Amino acid sequence: MTELLLDAFIKSSVVLALALIAAFLLRRTSADLRHRIWLIALAASVIVALPLPVPEPVTIAVAANFRVTSTATSATARAISWVPVLWSIGVVMVLLRFATGVLRLARMTRSAVASEMPGVVISDSVSSPMTWGAMGPVILLPTYAMDWTEEKLDVVLRHERAHVERRDWLWQAFAQLVTALFWFHPLVWIAAERLRQEAEHATDDIVLSSGSDAAGYADQLLEVAWRIRGNVPHAAVARAEARVSWATPWQGRGTKGRRPPAPV
Repeated sequence: MTELLLDAFIKSSVVLALALIAAFLLRRTSADLRHRIWLIALAASVIVALPLPVPEPVTIAVAANFRVTSTATSATARAISWVPVLWSIGVVMVLLRFATGVLRLARMTRSAVASEMPGVVISDSVSSPMTWGAMGPVILLPTYAMDWTEEKLDVVLRHERAHVERRDWLWQAFAQLVTALFWFHPLVWIAAERLRQEAEHATDDIVLSSGSDAAGYADQLLEVAWRIRGNVPHAAVARAEARVSWATPWQGRGTKGRRPPAPV
């Protein structure tokens, strides 16, 4: 088991390092392309870590009569025997974190109020628009969204529905599974976070390409960021983790240096 984990660490390090270089070189291309790079890298990390069948070596039996009495050897054996246990504990902890987030989202959805828009519910338990679910995805809107103009609400719904069409929740759930298996690998955590960020940037590109005003869109994102309170469930597709970066794609387009709008 120890050799398998070490082999997986080395192989996945090579794959993720290549993805990091590729994402950097393609930083001026579409966010969707970079999202695909990180998704492929995470999937490849699992594939290269799978133990492949190899021909069994020829063994020659040699009679021997000796005993190993070294305390150092015994200590090493005991330490190695704990590796699978520690790995299993890490896997369970990461999966439990994701499962807790899913249960929290399910509870929020059950207590939410249905809207006239299909697949959209209103909840006073959320402070940021978000979406979740692979089968029958749900868009959760905060109650203050009902005070938005029809134009503002349409922009937000286009953003969230772009997440649904891209199946971003499914890909992020997959990233959480890979993170659980490789919880000991810092590059896997970085890759999962970059996957989440690029998904947001890709949906921003979709909204902006539909003709939305860039400056107005940035102001609306800042307003949402200003209202965020508490922790957003980690299992949700939401942007609460990077408030400052929300306006980044539009800096230099009339939004740089603006203060977040006061809550309505």
